[in-house]
Amino acid sequence: MAKVHRPLRVVLLLRTLLAPAWMAELARILHAAPEFDVSALLVTHGSRGGPPKDRPPKRLERVVSRGCRSPGSGKGDFSRRPFALVDVREVVPALRVAVLPDSFCPGDAASAVDVAIAANTSLAREEYAARGLRFRLGVWYSPELDRPDGRVDFMPPFVEAGPLAFKGVAVTVQSVGAEPNLERQVMRADASRESLLAMKNRVDAAWGAASLVLAALEHACRDQRSGSGERSSDTPATASPGGESVLSDAASSRPRRPKLLFCAGRLASGAVKRATLKPQWLLAYQVGDLCNLAPRRNVRFVVPPADRFWADPQVVFADGEYHVFYEELSYRTGKGHIGTMRLGDSGPLDESRVALTSDCHLSYPFVFAFEGEWFMIPESAEAGRIDVFRADEFPTRWTLVRTLMDGVRAVDTTLVEHEGRWWLFTTIRKLSGGSSVSHLYLFSADNPLSEVWEPHPMNPIASGAAGARSAGGIMSWDHRLIRPSQDSRGSYGRRICLSEILLMTRDDFRERPAGLLQPNEAKGFVGLHTVSQARDLTIVDLLRWRTRL
Repeated sequence: MAKVHRPLRVVLLLRTLLAPAWMAELARILHAAPEFDVSALLVTHGSRGGPPKDRPPKRLERVVSRGCRSPGSGKGDFSRRPFALVDVREVVPALRVAVLPDSFCPGDAASAVDVAIAANTSLAREEYAARGLRFRLGVWYSPELDRPDGRVDFMPPFVEAGPLAFKGVAVTVQSVGAEPNLERQVMRADASRESLLAMKNRVDAAWGAASLVLAALEHACRDQRSGSGERSSDTPATASPGGESVLSDAASSRPRRPKLLFCAGRLASGAVKRATLKPQWLLAYQVGDLCNLAPRRNVRFVVPPADRFWADPQVVFADGEYHVFYEELSYRTGKGHIGTMRLGDSGPLDESRVALTSDCHLSYPFVFAFEGEWFMIPESAEAGRIDVFRADEFPTRWTLVRTLMDGVRAVDTTLVEHEGRWWLFTTIRKLSGGSSVSHLYLFSADNPLSEVWEPHPMNPIASGAAGARSAGGIMSWDHRLIRPSQDSRGSYGRRICLSEILLMTRDDFRERPAGLLQPNEAKGFVGLHTVSQARDLTIVDLLRWRTRL
């Protein structure tokens, strides 16, 4: 008889039913997942007075926050307002709610709860100690999820005076009260992006931390099912590129806060740069594997017209020729489609042609062969699904044949066949807000057109701005499986991490850092975020700044 696993019991610690938007979104996701049993616990103030009232934003805060709103955002869109107060009962009407101390007995009920999620650090530390609550995994919180006090400055934690630290900035999930440790770090991940707008940094860090809380809960659920219990404080939840444990001291990775004069200079120089220059992705390829990607004379650059960029290249060898597929985005429309061209030893053999278009934005065309036919999985996160197209007339005519997953915002989906089973790597964004932290999920099936994909028990298998989001297909290098991933610490698409897959089974997944691919800054390239290989041809995309004229 199969063993029945009980759901992970999670309680949300709140002062009122008006919860921050990130917590309401977390409650919605947990309530819909059968592996979690979620409820809310209101921690009353007693003699200290009622709950704090919602403070209207100051004028400067309103001005700065305008730059953080996403297009089309309205009152019901909290993608750029993670700290907006929302009635949690409107988001999750069936959510069970208890009030402390009236209807919650710490001695009995708390012992049946696995973990509590606090809305802020004060609830996690002060209330926890004062009430004497005890939960199996403690009370989790993240300093990045503390609601801003309204003071808006131009000295954000993502920027330092001088070159950006390679580590970038980190978001963390902390725990207080879990035995035997009084306070420890549950999970840490590097975050991407940098901005001189303090409000934008807070927004990105908040959604990144909220997504990390969800990832940590998924790991805790996995540990409970495997019977391993609570993860010890010295066991890394995820390994950062370079072999650094994610449980290293988060404070050491925080850059120094810059001075106002430095920030003002950065703002001015950035405005001048954007007025005279624009970023453009282009393609570069050469013959040789990853061992021989040092600068060589036979590198061929494929430069798009000035009004667009080409990125996310995927190269295949078909009918005796190399065909490359890529995202083609027009600056005027801001919408991408899939383009293609043939490559030769001396350069492109034809002009760029349209391979696939859609009503939604398309990018990252992963092309693979199966049973004598060619298939493509373009990124269509905007449509909320993972679609597979079959080539009716390779390489420019494609027909939709299967939807692998629906209702997911998945980016950069990559497939690989290994030991008779197909494996699907994809980065899934579960929270509505944009996140500076990526989470990589792994699924498997008997064939690539299966409608049922088995999630890996270790999901998410990687988290962070480096080492998670796919940067191309899995490559074979000296009989080793190499998984490229984006490293966006400091800025998006900064470099590529290479990881060697050591073990990939239905129950286990292990990998280790294998190197880095970095752009040649001496040649004016500032980004590199996709690599692809077919036979003896390797292609990458490179980011540069070019004049607007």
